[in-house]
Amino acid sequence: MEVSEFLGLNLDALRGLAAFANISEGFAIAIAEINFSLDADTVIRALAHRPECSTVQFDVLNFSGRELKSLLTEMLLHLSKMPPHRQPDRVIIVRGLETSIGTVMDYPPFLQDLNFIRDALARRAPYPFIFVLPKYAVKRLARYARDFWAWASLVIEFRSTRQQIDTVQTVALTSDRLFSSDLKPAKQSRIDQLLRLLEEYAPAEQEEDSANIAIRLDILQELGDAYFSLTDIRRAERFFKKGLELAQDDAYPWQRANLLLGLGKTLRIADTNATALTLFESALQLYREVGDRLGEANTLKAVGDVQQFLKQSQEALANYESALQLYREVGDRLGEANTLRAVGDVQQFLKQSQEALANYESALQL
Repeated sequence: MEVSEFLGLNLDALRGLAAFANISEGFAIAIAEINFSLDADTVIRALAHRPECSTVQFDVLNFSGRELKSLLTEMLLHLSKMPPHRQPDRVIIVRGLETSIGTVMDYPPFLQDLNFIRDALARRAPYPFIFVLPKYAVKRLARYARDFWAWASLVIEFRSTRQQIDTVQTVALTSDRLFSSDLKPAKQSRIDQLLRLLEEYAPAEQEEDSANIAIRLDILQELGDAYFSLTDIRRAERFFKKGLELAQDDAYPWQRANLLLGLGKTLRIADTNATALTLFESALQLYREVGDRLGEANTLKAVGDVQQFLKQSQEALANYESALQLYREVGDRLGEANTLRAVGDVQQFLKQSQEALANYESALQL
């Protein structure tokens, strides 16, 4: 039923892509903007069954999970291994280039190379191409590979169903995994998923930016946290600030507090401790207003971390003690452990070795 709903929602887009495959001769480029992989699977299967594509052989090249240096090199390698096409016409579908296009780097080498190889690609691979990409990758392609983008004769957007969006949202925003402990590829994969989801909740052109604000704030918060975990301070700061711009309304005090805390931690890495403390104080006030004791504890811990860095040991210990009490009340053992370790660090600085060892031991047990 979900597949039928998706195809019904995108019937005109599918017809347009099938027409491109049917009438294109020689080198030509179409871009299918599809945010989720399962939907891309559906489109590729449906194309093969379109009556106007009965004489078309679709060959799918999937580069998901690989970071390519040159599309031309990979394309020629794959074409050399393909058997001669059985149908009169061949159309090559390319998937998974979002991994090479990336999410964090300006002017990634792959996109720079794409500009240079477009003429050679047209000569050495004289077939119609359909590039299947999520919307955020299409935007990066248009921005950083403009010469290649200029050759695209067709760009078609496929809309996701509500059920698919809700499924991805559940996975992306309500998981209980500790993302800070993930390896870099897993974190980048999560960023990719969040960027796809953010595009689904972007307001349409000339539409007031009011719908789905709470969900977009959560996604922006998660993106800021994800980039922060990669120590990509510039992009973490950008997403936290985008969220704060969106959360100007008093209707979102909890999300605003989360974003203030995230931005404060980010700026602290950039050695702007005074600004970070101001942000933490604002976050602390909002958390207390909405009654979020865990958020209050996390912020008190962050304030103590700044004070510890500034060698304000007694102030840091006081805030750590307040945070510890809250962590114990809400049952957050990881927060309690991290704070006990921080208390131990201060005590070690104060030459209180036995007290520090005792707190380290308690943290270790937790």
